[in-house]
Amino acid sequence: MPAYRAEIRGEAPPTGARGGGAQWFGLLAPPLAMLANVSLGYALVPWSCAAKSRLLLHGEIAVLVLISVAAGLVAHREWKRYGGGGETDDAGGPGPRARFLGVLGIWSSALFTLILFAQWLASAYLTPCLGT
Repeated sequence: MPAYRAEIRGEAPPTGARGGGAQWFGLLAPPLAMLANVSLGYALVPWSCAAKSRLLLHGEIAVLVLISVAAGLVAHREWKRYGGGGETDDAGGPGPRARFLGVLGIWSSALFTLILFAQWLASAYLTPCLGT
């Protein structure tokens, strides 16, 4: 059975040179979004307290959740592009590496999106002026 879906259609399989950036985006964007949320959360609390509004905090987390979910979708696309869900092979090369990074990116997105939602709970239920 062909290892890549492109081979089934009679096309050459992807080489891996084109998808490297997308693969790394899918893997690294979710944890970076979560870390950005921690930093931006601390930076935006004084402004939210002064404005007596949590809208800025909610908007910031919403954008970062969208980035994390988008990274998961990119990782899923890369996984499917390199024959994800088909037969596994133990050979090295760009195909197996891309599938591994794709699966890792999907799980990374799921985990860090869940963490972002957990961090959002603090913004949702606690006032930003609690310590002042």
